[in-house]
Amino acid sequence: MIGYDCIFSNWIFIWFLVFIFGLTKYNPFALLIIGFITITIYIFYLYYKKASTYNIIRFIAVNIIFKVIPILILVITKKTKIIIEDIIASVLLIMIYVLYLLLQNETPYSVYVKLNKSYIDNNNNNSSDSNTTIGIIYKKIYYYFVKNE
Repeated sequence: MIGYDCIFSNWIFIWFLVFIFGLTKYNPFALLIIGFITITIYIFYLYYKKASTYNIIRFIAVNIIFKVIPILILVITKKTKIIIEDIIASVLLIMIYVLYLLLQNETPYSVYVKLNKSYIDNNNNNSSDSNTTIGIIYKKIYYYFVKNE
């Protein structure tokens, strides 16, 4: 099972929250945009690999919350200016993330292989959200709107 702490998108989202509440001056906008581009490509990959509709919708829903909404908030609040210090902070965050994974006996590659498997092979046992409150609520919403059509 992959913990939420091993998914880099969560780190970026926490950084976004810290930034938007004024607890840091370093803007995560660049990493959010890179993440958005990456997930957009990955959605097509999931479709190409014939991932289940449930998993594709789950992936999109999670990334709307973790990427799209933060980007929109930064755009609306006009906090999209990126300076060199933001880039340096982004690189440092990536380095800290990789070091953290190594301490957990993981690598970015191993984490994303497990995530990929959970989305494509319909193996939700590798996913950290399948039996959480959020995962259960998502399943109820999914089955209400998608399965009851």
